[in-house]
Amino acid sequence: MPHVDMTFPLAFGPKSSGHLLVPNSAIKAFLQTTDAISPERQADLIETLVESGRYQNASEVLRDGLRLVEQREAEDASKLKALRAAACVGVGAMDRGEFREFRNIEDLQAYLNDLSEKVISKAAE
Repeated sequence: MPHVDMTFPLAFGPKSSGHLLVPNSAIKAFLQTTDAISPERQADLIETLVESGRYQNASEVLRDGLRLVEQREAEDASKLKALRAAACVGVGAMDRGEFREFRNIEDLQAYLNDLSEKVISKAAE
């Protein structure tokens, strides 16, 4: 296996450049000690991405991955906030008696179909 520059931030060890070069075997050992699903596959993916030139080193790959996790977490938090707001609106409407009761799912489906047709015909005007 060819050596790929595995550069990690200073937190992993002191060096005048502010980075520590870590060999592939150390990365694979690290991944194997974590709860990773497939550490060998992940290490190979990191190596492939670095060798492709898309990333300069493993640290860039990991930082990009963490950015994606942060982005997904922020999106999930935003969706949860919107869902909670919608639930509050719905509970408020129910408290004010602003709801319809349906005897069964078929009645609900018929109501929704009728409502959809009205919206579509109004939009076509």
